[in-house]
Amino acid sequence: MNIAIIGATGLVGNKISFLLEKINLPVKQFIPIASEKSQGKTCTFQNKNYNVITVNTFIETIVSLQENIIIFFASTKNVSKTYIPIILEKNKNAWIIDNSSEYRLVPHIPLVIPEVNSDKIKSDSKLIANPNCSTAQLVMILHPLHEKYKIKRVVISTYQSVSGAGYRGINQLNNERFVGSGDLNDVFPTKIYMNCIPKCDTLHDNGYTGEELKLERETPKILDDNNIKITATAVRVPVIGGHSESVNIEFENDFDLDDVNNMFNHTPGISVREMACPIDVQNEENVWVSRIRRDFSQCNTLNLWIVADNLMKGAALNAVQIAEYIHFKYNNANNVSLIGMAAAGKSHISSLLSKKISWELKEMDHLIEEKYNTSLSELIETRGNEEFKKIEENITLEISGKNNIISTGGSIVYSEKAMKHLKNNSLIVYLDTPLETILQRIPNPVERGIVLDPGDTLKQLYEKRKILYEKYYDVKIDCRDKNDEIICKEILQYLV
Repeated sequence: MNIAIIGATGLVGNKISFLLEKINLPVKQFIPIASEKSQGKTCTFQNKNYNVITVNTFIETIVSLQENIIIFFASTKNVSKTYIPIILEKNKNAWIIDNSSEYRLVPHIPLVIPEVNSDKIKSDSKLIANPNCSTAQLVMILHPLHEKYKIKRVVISTYQSVSGAGYRGINQLNNERFVGSGDLNDVFPTKIYMNCIPKCDTLHDNGYTGEELKLERETPKILDDNNIKITATAVRVPVIGGHSESVNIEFENDFDLDDVNNMFNHTPGISVREMACPIDVQNEENVWVSRIRRDFSQCNTLNLWIVADNLMKGAALNAVQIAEYIHFKYNNANNVSLIGMAAAGKSHISSLLSKKISWELKEMDHLIEEKYNTSLSELIETRGNEEFKKIEENITLEISGKNNIISTGGSIVYSEKAMKHLKNNSLIVYLDTPLETILQRIPNPVERGIVLDPGDTLKQLYEKRKILYEKYYDVKIDCRDKNDEIICKEILQYLV
């Protein structure tokens, strides 16, 4: 995999390089990119020195080669706005992970924290937005709480370190501390040493700053719930690194503090501490949480304190985790699961794939018939549709190992548990076959063993399931006017 970092000489860019060296991601070519001011500089990666180039040179000489590449944007939103559309137009094989705020709230662009919503990354979502640093650590804590207790409202006060403003923020604090005054490059509106500034980012007409609005708008998008009410106050504090947050959370359902602590202790990416302080989280990958306590002034409400290295989970680490997901999902898949309507061609395509790459074929319908020694239609007739769905779910959950081609049943998408299992262990390929083709191939749904809800037609069933297929797929293959060989070829590009 080729890797490029735009903003390679900055705080976040440097941290991305540091993390890439630590993980098991094969890097074929490393390309550090920065502004013209950095020309002539070198970046060291895996004990080799690489010359820093400009983004224009990168586009002219490398992007147009059409090679697979992951590009980290760790620069300003203006740089992202200017160059991301150009790169995506020139190279259809490029994946871009953008750390700026430019595309975070664009509806069709996924805003991703891998532990929370990696399923939003599809094969056709070539641009992925990295959330704001304060949002990332907040949502890591909110996500398990929301799943269990349903969040109604969140009140946040942030205490954000100067490194959130880059080298200029660190330099201003150090100049004020050791020299006694700042300089013309000061980034904060007033003195930061021995001070707190209740104004992070630009002040908007509604009285809220950019940092506060990022928390309020990004959080519901990541949690996929616009009903959550959020209000924030963001404060810059004279700390070099590490953002802290005081958070008050109101739930729809009551909670038990022991259950909350136990849940955090068993959630990857979270560390429960007696006292979490920003000085202790430097280069820590986990989000730390402490001061977990009930708010006795209001029902079903929790108080807690969250701290994280804003350059790690708040920026570079999250971006690198997205890159890992892309690589192992779309360039190194262990299994393939085909989903789609009955008569979409899953059985035949899976058989062809199995023969082409010598992976084991697991045909769900056949596995069920073998286990229960009867046909699907008889099983549905004797057990009922709901029990059959449970049987289908259990058979799916039994699938393990690597190098499997899995042809699923058409109704497996009704099981969130089964689909999560497939999502975690395979590349999910949706065979998007036109309705008119399905209707031609299935003149009689009953004879095919398809159970329709009372009053439903096959067309209505198709439309209901299509919503779920769209939700769960990693790769969508438009099967219209394509023969089986072409469909297999499109799938194989993600495997070999």
